[in-house]
Amino acid sequence: MNRHTWMAIPFVVALLSLPLRADEGSKAREDRIAERVQEWVDQEMSRFREELLAAIRDEMKAPTSRPVPSMSANTEFQSALQGIRAEEAFAHDAWLADDARLGRDTGTPGCDEAAQYIADHFKEDGLIPIGDDGTFFQHFTIGKTKKLNTQNVIGMVEGSDRKDEFVVVGAHYDHLGKGKMNLFNGRMGGTKTDDLYNGADDNASGTSGVLELAQAFAHLHPSRSIIFMTFAGEEKGLLGSYYYTAHPIRPLKQTVAMINMDMIGRNPDKAVQILGAQTSPELEAFAKQATEETGLKYTFPVGGVFGGSDHYPFYQKGLPVLFFFTGFHKDYHHATDHPDKISHEQLERVSRTAAICVWDAANTDETIEFKKLPSSSGGGRKPRLGVTPTDLDADVSKALGIEEGAGVQIDDVVEGSAAEKGGIQQGDVIVSFDGTEISSGSEELRDLIANAKPDTEIAVVVLRDGKKVELTVKLGK
Repeated sequence: MNRHTWMAIPFVVALLSLPLRADEGSKAREDRIAERVQEWVDQEMSRFREELLAAIRDEMKAPTSRPVPSMSANTEFQSALQGIRAEEAFAHDAWLADDARLGRDTGTPGCDEAAQYIADHFKEDGLIPIGDDGTFFQHFTIGKTKKLNTQNVIGMVEGSDRKDEFVVVGAHYDHLGKGKMNLFNGRMGGTKTDDLYNGADDNASGTSGVLELAQAFAHLHPSRSIIFMTFAGEEKGLLGSYYYTAHPIRPLKQTVAMINMDMIGRNPDKAVQILGAQTSPELEAFAKQATEETGLKYTFPVGGVFGGSDHYPFYQKGLPVLFFFTGFHKDYHHATDHPDKISHEQLERVSRTAAICVWDAANTDETIEFKKLPSSSGGGRKPRLGVTPTDLDADVSKALGIEEGAGVQIDDVVEGSAAEKGGIQQGDVIVSFDGTEISSGSEELRDLIANAKPDTEIAVVVLRDGKKVELTVKLGK
């Protein structure tokens, strides 16, 4: 689950600036910060629970979607569905979240090992490699001064009679790596350089679901082709899914739906959130029918798209989406997110429910309609510029001839984003946004972006090679 939507950066900044009391050492201060962070997480979880209850109440009042015939009664499919088993899914999860992967931080050997593991299983199951040069990998780079190579992992089951139409099944396989928490790395509570963020739920669980579905579908004969894809760089800003939607291996115009799994292994006694159902009456109907078959408790959150996971770039491209999510917990983005806390039953039941939705989407003769939700229903996603900002240190500010805090350096620009389209480049220093001179760093820039109106032209002034450059951007939603 991506950190940008859910981390309260002002709160973390305040914590990191807590003064060192005369009677305590650095370790005691770190413990005090960790306690405050945990208190905030508990408060956020309580707030989220209340919002979810309100969403459930609204859903109970909502009209039911029109019925769409389910294809899941197919005998061959039912046999394959039973092959999605908790034991196998958990074995994948345990391997991906093992200490040996060192937290699967994008661009690291542990993340690359996970990518190879996924590709090996795709090959063993008989999926068609549709990545670069006939491999299962779609390579891309991230980073600023130090470029890091990484990859999405992609395989396909070819359709029988509509093989040029596609359903995408996805999950991200990266996580947060190792080390202490800081302002931008998304880790919570970490105080040691050797803290490992194994991400058993986030998102070894969703990746395990994709692996199980790939194995189940490999020898079936769906009408449409099904693309199985695991993304890198989600924790750094949905980089892998944005890269794919900017460089699709199969045309997005011929892609009928995207089904995403992110954090599907916890909270077995709670209703699973299925977000995005409002983007398509057909997908909503498939999801309801699938939950009836599997007995999965579920809710469709009101306005539910949620911009913090890999389905969102597909939604932005006009594709219907479903997003399976079993909810937050106290181990979210902590070093305590271990495989022994994964619910085997939850992992199996969510994976089977998603599989039914995928099968129905791949075989229905109904047109899968896309419904763009009102801006206010975007699941909490505020206007998006598409950059990774970093505060300037005092020496850099001095070298640029600006006051400390009076600019924000851009470490990365998301391909296809408002920033790229507006001409913002990696390494630029934004000094003014929408007529406001930036005087207090990246947090001020984030506030300005969040309060800006989407789909309107906004003036941005950057420093580039020592000169001011005036640009115009149009923020996406």
